[in-house]
Formats: sequence, structure tokens, C-alpha cells
Amino acid sequence: NGEKYVKHEEFIFGNSILGILMDVTGEYNRRRQLEMERDLDMITGLYNRRGLEGRVNVLSACPDKLKHGALVMIDADGLKKINDQYGHDAGDAYLKGIGDAIRLFNSKDSICARWGGDEFVMFLYNFESDAQVDEQIQRLAQVRQNVKVAVSDSHMVNVNFSFGVSRLNRGQDFQTLLKEADEKMYESKRERKQCREAGK
Repeated sequence: NGEKYVKHEEFIFGNSILGILMDVTGEYNRRRQLEMERDLDMITGLYNRRGLEGRVNVLSACPDKLKHGALVMIDADGLKKINDQYGHDAGDAYLKGIGDAIRLFNSKDSICARWGGDEFVMFLYNFESDAQVDEQIQRLAQVRQNVKVAVSDSHMVNVNFSFGVSRLNRGQDFQTLLKEADEKMYESKRERKQCREAGK
């Protein structure tokens, strides 16, 4: 964007001061790129676990910025079947499809990440009410029904995932939220599996 970054150094010689200005834009941009790559998941382009935890830790230091929110734990449904039937490249495409679906929520009031393997996390915050948070979660359920990915040159599949939600409350730390959301996500996964087996 045409931004320049300058480093300033001063040296004192008796009653004189020597000031040196150095253009460090290239060095700064390289460092920022390395930091971004360190904090991003290479398949989905979302934050990775390190990137998510770092940003949540910054927010947690300013509780007033959190307001109403939730932590959403997401787990891909059917990834093993995709890998077995179409190969791991198709599995990566499936994960990327889930990443694309939840990227819709990657606004200034959410942080979205691939937690690892086939798990993702959305951290929603700074909403004025629980009702507004509910709207976002309902959007996630709707998005799940409308995303398809190509797993071969001639075959598309629906992206499916289960999720569990833990509400932000004063005093809850990130790990407690994560554990609660994870438990609810597995409950949802079991229920969705039972429905599929029952043909519902």
C-alpha cells in the first residue's frame, strides 16, 4: 500500500548528535510475512492453532471487548470416507471447503481457525446480545447445507460437519470453553450419525 517503515538511530559525539534514518520496509514486510505463515494453516488459509490462541489471548486481556460471544468447535463429517474413496488430495479439498464455509464468519468480530486434523474453531465475540450470537450460529447451520466441493473431475459432494457451542461467560478461560464446545460437538456428531443411519 505504499507504506514505508523507517528505523531511527542516534549517536552522541560531545555536543553533537548524529541521526541516521534507515528504510527497513523490506525487512519489516519479510518478518510480517513469516509471522503470517507461522500463524496460518496452509490448506485452508485460516489461522492455525497458534494463530488462534495468540489472538484469543490478546482479547482475553481486555474482557470488555468480548461482550456476548461463543466458542464453536467444528468437526468434519465423512472425511475418512472421502480419503478412502477419492484420495488424500480430495480430503484436502474437502477440508478447504469447510474452511471456505466458515471463512464467511471471519469478520472483525470472529476468529476462525483450523484447530488440527479435521477440527476447526470459531471464536465469536463483541456482540451486543446472545440473540445476535444465535443468528451467527444459525447462519453456520445454513451454510453447512449449501457448500459443495469437487472431489474428482466428475464428482461433487456436499460439505458436512458437526459443531458444538460454548457461550462466553465472565471468568471462563479458553480451555474450559474449548472442552465444553468439544463435548457438545461430539454429542451433535453422534446424533447426526444416528439420523443418517436411520435414513432421516
